Amino acid sequence: MRTFVLALCVASLAMPAVADQNWMLPPDGVYCPAKGQDIYAIVVGPNGGLGIDGLDCPVVTLSRGRVRSPKCWANGDSEAPYETDLLILPSGSMVHGSVLFRRWTGPLPCPHS
Repeated sequence: MRTFVLALCVASLAMPAVADQNWMLPPDGVYCPAKGQDIYAIVVGPNGGLGIDGLDCPVVTLSRGRVRSPKCWANGDSEAPYETDLLILPSGSMVHGSVLFRRWTGPLPCPHS
């Protein structure tokens, strides 16, 4: 019985906490609209932050196709909570606002069609 309890404790430490869902974000980098639409890119930061819709959100949570942040910064240092749609695909690409975003490793800015 002790072995089972110990194994259960070790397994629970190895899994991310329910509140910490940044591990579901794709690798950090710039994600550009796949068809070159003239809209903001999505930026995934190295510490799990997200730049989306022109906002800088240092802490985000993902759940059921939605991304939420208690505080995001906009131009002019204004702060606001933010919630919007964001679907992470198994490939690491993202869908936001019915637009497919793919990781871009080329020179910035994102290419436009």
